[in-house]
Amino acid sequence: MTSEDEFNAIHRAIDEELAAQGKRRLTGAESSILWHFFSQPGIGFKQIANETIYTYGSIRDAAYKLYTKIKIITGKDVKQNTCAREAKAWYQKLQVLGNVEVQGREKELNTLLSDVRELGRHVICITGAPKIGKTQLAIALCRQLLETVEGQKSFDDFIRCPVSSLKSVEDLCRYIDDSLPTDIKVPQGNANLALTRFLHEHRYILLIEQGEVLHDIDSLEGHFKSESSSYERWLRDLMDAPDLRGCLIWVSRVPPSCLQEINDYVVHHQLQTLTQTVACNILIDKGLDKLPPQELEHVADFCGNNPGALKIAAHKIKNRYGYSVAEFINDPLDSDDAGEYSWYSALDNISSKERSLLGWLLLYPHERVKARVDRVGRRQLPFSQLGLVIQSLQKRGLIDIDEDGYCFIQSLWLRHVVAKHLVERLGKVFERETIATEDVHKLNQHPLISPQAPAWQRQWHRKNILGPLAEYLIDKLNLWSNESRAEKINYMLQFLKRGSINQPPLQNNYAAGNLINIAIELGIPLKDLTFDGLTIRHADLRLAKLKGANFGNCNTRGTSWPVILREPVVSAMSPDGNTVAVGDSEGWILCWQREIETFVLYDFAQITNSNEHPMAITHIAFGNEKNLAIAADGSIYRWFLYPEEKPELIDSIPSPISSLACGDMDFIAIGLENGCIWVWNNINDSKKLLAHHHMNAVEILEFNAEATQLASEGGGDRILVWDLFGTSDALQNSINLADHYYGMKWQQDSIVVAGLVRNRSCQIRSTAGSIIELPYDPQGITGILFSENGNYLAAGISGKVEIWSVQQELRLYQIPLETDIRILALSNDGTWVLKMKSNSPAMVQLWSIPTGKIYWEQTATSVFRQASTSDNEGYLQLSNDSGPTAVEKAYYAALGFTA
Repeated sequence: MTSEDEFNAIHRAIDEELAAQGKRRLTGAESSILWHFFSQPGIGFKQIANETIYTYGSIRDAAYKLYTKIKIITGKDVKQNTCAREAKAWYQKLQVLGNVEVQGREKELNTLLSDVRELGRHVICITGAPKIGKTQLAIALCRQLLETVEGQKSFDDFIRCPVSSLKSVEDLCRYIDDSLPTDIKVPQGNANLALTRFLHEHRYILLIEQGEVLHDIDSLEGHFKSESSSYERWLRDLMDAPDLRGCLIWVSRVPPSCLQEINDYVVHHQLQTLTQTVACNILIDKGLDKLPPQELEHVADFCGNNPGALKIAAHKIKNRYGYSVAEFINDPLDSDDAGEYSWYSALDNISSKERSLLGWLLLYPHERVKARVDRVGRRQLPFSQLGLVIQSLQKRGLIDIDEDGYCFIQSLWLRHVVAKHLVERLGKVFERETIATEDVHKLNQHPLISPQAPAWQRQWHRKNILGPLAEYLIDKLNLWSNESRAEKINYMLQFLKRGSINQPPLQNNYAAGNLINIAIELGIPLKDLTFDGLTIRHADLRLAKLKGANFGNCNTRGTSWPVILREPVVSAMSPDGNTVAVGDSEGWILCWQREIETFVLYDFAQITNSNEHPMAITHIAFGNEKNLAIAADGSIYRWFLYPEEKPELIDSIPSPISSLACGDMDFIAIGLENGCIWVWNNINDSKKLLAHHHMNAVEILEFNAEATQLASEGGGDRILVWDLFGTSDALQNSINLADHYYGMKWQQDSIVVAGLVRNRSCQIRSTAGSIIELPYDPQGITGILFSENGNYLAAGISGKVEIWSVQQELRLYQIPLETDIRILALSNDGTWVLKMKSNSPAMVQLWSIPTGKIYWEQTATSVFRQASTSDNEGYLQLSNDSGPTAVEKAYYAALGFTA
C-alpha cells in the first residue's frame, strides 16, 4: 500500500469512528493538516499554509480542532509532532482487531465471550501449540468484547503487552502506564496492587502475549523464573479479586501453574487442532483449490490439522513443489519458511527431559502410536517424573496421547521439524574445539536410530536424522577426508572412555552408539576408531565398514549386526508370514523370525558337499513355519527349525532342478528341467519318480493340505494331479484351465490357478468352476502368485502390486511397486509380501501390504571376507563382547571371525 493509500484508509476510519460517536467528520482544513503531518513529519504550520489555500491562522485553529478529534478516537493528548503517529497507531490496532482469522473456532469464541460477559470471569488463559491460532482467538475475543451490545460497551479499550521484554510485573506496570491516554494513570505504589487496582477501576483488557518466555524451562508445571516470580503473585491477586471491571487475557504455549487451578474467576482454554473439514478449507483458501479432496485430506492429516502448518504447506506446495503433494510430504522442510521458526523456538525452550522423550518418540517416525507410556518410562527413558514430562509436552501441543495410553508426536510434519531441530542442535556439539561433559550428555539422551525397528523406520532415521547430521558436519566442519572425520569421532569416543573428574559416569551409554552411527553415515571404516571396552548401545552396523573393527570387551546390547549374502540369493517365507529364509551362492542359509514388529536372526547353516566345499542354494520352500526344504547344487535337504537341528541331506539328483515343494513335515517334491518329478516320503522313508509326463521344465509344484496329492505344471503345459499313495506312476487327473499359467495353489479340495485364457484374457480359474476376470493387459504382468492357502492373490502389474481376495472376488489393495521387483511369496492372511529387488546388489524385503511399508530387508553384500591365517587384519574382533546374541556369535564364529 502506498503512503497515500494508507492515509486515505486512515482518514476513512477516523471519519467513521467520529460519526459513530456523533461527532463531525474531519473538515477540509483538518484533512489537509493531517495529510501533511502524515507525509512530511516535522512540518510547521507556515509551510502547510504556503502549500495550501488556507491561511496560517486558519491552519492553526483547524489544527487544535484536529487534536481534539484525534484524542476522541485514540484517548490520547496529541500535538503537532505526535498527531499523525497516534492516528496511525490507532488505525493499526483497529486493523489488528478487524483482520483476525478464527476459521473453525467460532464456537470456542462464543464460549469465551459467555465466560466473560455472563459468568463474570476476568482471567482468560489461552494456550496451545505454536501457530495454532492462540493470538488470533485472543484478538477476536478482544474485538467482540469491545463491541457495543444493546447500547452498552463492556470494555473501553485493550492494550497488547509483549512480555518478552517485560520480565517483571514492575516492567509491565510501566509499559501499561506509558500506553494509556494522558487522563488515565496506573495507581502509584506496589506494582501488583497497582495493576489489580487499575483493573478494578477501569474497563480495560490487558492482552499478555508469549507468556511462556517468563517460565522456567526446567519446570514441568509452568512455574515462573525467579526474576518473573512477581507475575505469579499478581495472578493470584487477580484470582482472588471479585468484581473487576477490567479483564486479563493471558496467551501462552503452556499455562502458568497457578492458572491451572480451579477458580471461579479463571478460564483455562487449551486450543486443539482443527477438524479435517476446516483444515481442508484453509488449504483451499490459501490457493490449493485445484487439488482433489483426497490430496487435501492427506496434507491436512500430515500437518496434524494445525492452521500454521497448513499455511506453510499450502505456500510450499503451490510455489515450490508445483502443486505436488507427494514431493512436499517427501521433503517438507526442503526450504525454510519464516513460520517454522515458531516451532524451533518452542523446541529451544523445553527441558532436557522433554527433549529426551521427543527423541525417543522420533524412533517411531510414521506411526501415530508406538510407545506405551508406562513401558517407555520403565524400560527406555532414563529419567523419572515421566507423567509430568508427558503432560508438559501435551500442553505445548507437541505430543498427544490416545485412549489406550500411547503417546506420539502430534503430526508427521512436526516429526520432521523435531528431527531437523535435533540435527542442528547436535551439529553444534561437534563444532566446538573442546568437548564439555554437557555436550556429550546431549548425545546420550536417546538413540538416533533404532536398529531393531522395522526397515522403513530405520530408513526414516537415516534420511531425516543421521544423513542430515553427517551433511551438516561435512559442510560446517569441512570434514572432507576419512582421516579428519575419524579424528573428530575418536576424540569424542576417547572422552567417553576418560570421563570427567567433576561429573558422574554417563548412564545408558547411548553416546557411543550414536557416535558410531554417525561415523558409519560419514563413511568412516570402523577399524579407524577406538572403542574397545565401551558400552555401545543401539548401533546399526548393517551398512558399516567392519573389516578389522575391534569390538573386544565391548557391550553392544541393542546393536544390529550385518550378515553376508553372496549373489545370487534365493528366499522364501513361511505361510504365516512370521519366518523368512534366505540362501546364497556360498551355501549359507539364514532364518529370521518375527518378534513383535522386528525380525531377529533365529538360526543359520552352511550347506557343503563331502569335501566341505560350499554348495550354492538354488531353491527354498516352506512346509509350515518350522519346516522347510532346500535344494543346493542338486542335493535335497530337509530342515526342522528347532534348537540344535541342522539341515538333513535327503538325496542328490544329477539333473537340473527347476522347482521345489515341501508338504508339511513329511513330503518333499522337486521338478526337473526335463519334465520329471521326484517325491520323498518321510513317513516310510521312500521316494518315487513321477516320470516324463511334462514336455517342458516343471515350473510349479504344490501339495494339498494333507500332502496326499501333488499338482504340477510344466511351462505352459497342462496341470497334472498325482495320487501320492497310489502306484509309482499314479496320475490321477489332467487339467486344462488356461493357455499359460502364472500361479497355482490348492484351495481345500480344489485347484485354483491364475493364467491366460486364449492368450488374451487374464483369469483366476478353479477346478470347482469359478472364474474371476482380472483386468490386466498380459503385456504388463510381471508376476502372479497365490498365498499358500489359495485364499489371496498378489499380482505385479506395470509398476504396482494388487492384492485380491479370491473367495470374495475383490481387489483389496493397490500399491506402487518398483519395476525391478519380483514377488516371491504372499502370507495366508494376504497382508505380507516377500519380494526381491533383482538389480545388483540383490535385496530381499518383507512388505506390509496394509501400511505399504518395508518391515525387514537384507541386501547381498561383501562387507566382510573370511579371515585367513595370512591376514589377521581381516578379523572382526568380538572377544568378550556381551552384545551379540548366541546365534549371532555362532554365526560370526562360523564365518571365521574371533568370537
